[in-house]
Amino acid sequence: MLTAGIDAGGSKTECIIVDSESNNIITRAETGAANYQVVGLKKACREIKSALNQAKARAGISKLSVIGIGMAGAGRENDKIKLKKELDQIIETEFFLTDDAQIALLGATGAKAGIVLIAGTGSIAYGLKKSGHKIRSGGWGPLIGDEGSGFWIALEAIKKAVKASENRAEATKLKALIIDYFNLGSLQELIPFIYEGELPRREIAALTPEVIKLAENGDKAAAEIIKEAVFELNLLVNSLVERLDYQEDKIFTVGGLFKSSYFSNIFADDLIKNYNLKTLSPKYSAAYGAVFFALNELKKRNKNSSEK
Repeated sequence: MLTAGIDAGGSKTECIIVDSESNNIITRAETGAANYQVVGLKKACREIKSALNQAKARAGISKLSVIGIGMAGAGRENDKIKLKKELDQIIETEFFLTDDAQIALLGATGAKAGIVLIAGTGSIAYGLKKSGHKIRSGGWGPLIGDEGSGFWIALEAIKKAVKASENRAEATKLKALIIDYFNLGSLQELIPFIYEGELPRREIAALTPEVIKLAENGDKAAAEIIKEAVFELNLLVNSLVERLDYQEDKIFTVGGLFKSSYFSNIFADDLIKNYNLKTLSPKYSAAYGAVFFALNELKKRNKNSSEK
């Protein structure tokens, strides 16, 4: 039984094809961002279709048994209806659709209950109880949420650099970093870069690893941003712990921010100090979580059909 799992996120779209009998990944493919609220409905669905077609071509297959799709922006029922309607027109194989946070959790825990904190371009904490009850904290997007995320960190760095350039904040190396990183003549050039046309969220978020390095090398302003980001992310986790009556002593962490050992260590130390929770790396990828999701949904549907 060949199952495809698709992680359609805010930075990229990954598709894997898995042999469900052996649990082996046959192939994978990657295309562009597919958060439909950022790139638009049709473009997001085209990225999914493209990743699926590429994966099938690489595997040399034409048919799949089922597809699981986790898509950024698909957490609300009205959004899911619109997305499913569009995907129905371009995907022939039966598929099950959910949001990207759920598949990240299923991949991280190996399809078990738990809490996952996702901190990449955006941020969200997602919890699942053994009863199947799901709950989330964060995930409100770049304008009214995503605290502690890569985009948030980069934007805070830009704000601090601007303030420092006008003597409204203490001196920092952030100004030189931003001018050099974005190849600007001056900070004034940030205005058209940020405000004209679509907000280049992914490009701004890509600055974050450099901000983390600056913090690691002792820049006070950068270090303050990282400290505040950790605080915000831990608030997301604690919100779920309290609302889920969470009894475990660990959570899973996923996303680009945790590729930095400096950031990961600060986050882990703060989490265990304030909330007595340990951090673990995911057992499987989010795309593999989409495979788990599809197989679980297929199993539930078949069970309900047999009971009628």
